[in-house]
Amino acid sequence: MRPLGVAGARVGSPQLRLTLRRGRFVGPRTSEGRARLSVVRAGVGERTAKSEPAQSCDAVGDRLLGDGVMLAELPGALSFGCCTGRYAPRVYRALVRRRVVSNFQSLSAGDYGTVVAQMADDVHHIFAGDHPLGGQRHSRDAFERWFERLYLLFPQLRFEVARVVSSGPLWDIWVAVEWVGHVTPAAGDPYVNEGTHVIRIRRGRVAYVHAYEDSQKVAAACRAMAEAGIEEAAAAPIDD
Repeated sequence: MRPLGVAGARVGSPQLRLTLRRGRFVGPRTSEGRARLSVVRAGVGERTAKSEPAQSCDAVGDRLLGDGVMLAELPGALSFGCCTGRYAPRVYRALVRRRVVSNFQSLSAGDYGTVVAQMADDVHHIFAGDHPLGGQRHSRDAFERWFERLYLLFPQLRFEVARVVSSGPLWDIWVAVEWVGHVTPAAGDPYVNEGTHVIRIRRGRVAYVHAYEDSQKVAAACRAMAEAGIEEAAAAPIDD
């Protein structure tokens, strides 16, 4: 069993602790702990079951994502918000899709740190092509170094997410993201690329990312930058 804290969970006492047991998030078993759950704040405001109606799952989702709740915190926040029972997996998958879109927006703003923070320690990243951004990585540290190179070579990236689909239980969700990327390299002409990311989210952490894109466009842009004197554009892929 693994305890997880809920972002913003306050009941006049230390943070609520949630426990993952057989794929379900459960609260404390003591009478004191159960009493504290009569008023819960999980990023969606305080309420009591007797005095205020539960907010809709859509409202909960808007508040959770607006408050910056990360993927690993969504299941617990939902369990202690309003979305429980058979609706929780469906709502969680919808929230995951929206969080993924938000992550691509962060990448468009150059904020890859927000994305890296959601990775598992042993995340497996695959980027096709024979160029400095190609290869495979098997750790969050290597993935972060890959992002550093990506934004050194392509300082301006703007993603338009066309479609997001997801499938699987709360603890092991697969997501496919179809996107169009507007790319401005450090040297050379801007171009447009299209692709799809296949992502696995295991226990709330991104465990697998495989990018399918036109790798020939990436390779051509890197060759142009190398000819312009940018050494990183001719470097070996970051593998581990």
